[in-house]
Amino acid sequence: MKTTYLPLADAVHAATGVKPHLATCLRWAVKGQRGIKLQTYFLGGRRFSTVQDVESYVEKVSLARNGVDQSVVVESASQVSKRAAKASHDLASRLA
Repeated sequence: MKTTYLPLADAVHAATGVKPHLATCLRWAVKGQRGIKLQTYFLGGRRFSTVQDVESYVEKVSLARNGVDQSVVVESASQVSKRAAKASHDLASRLA
């Protein structure tokens, strides 16, 4: 599965259906919330992110806001399965 990098505000919009102001998205990436920052990537001086990174950020911030200790949060079986499949695909493409 190929990772698609989207402009920061577009990645947030694609993941959440909400399009916050670009300054809000930049604040999530630079300062974060509750010690959690949105993962971003730079290309040509512009910030990009992925839908998966935004979804992970939203989940982590929500858990922190609800008082859940993230050090004890365990991945679901589907998350582990998806991560394993991606790693397997990446390895196969490197060996080919």
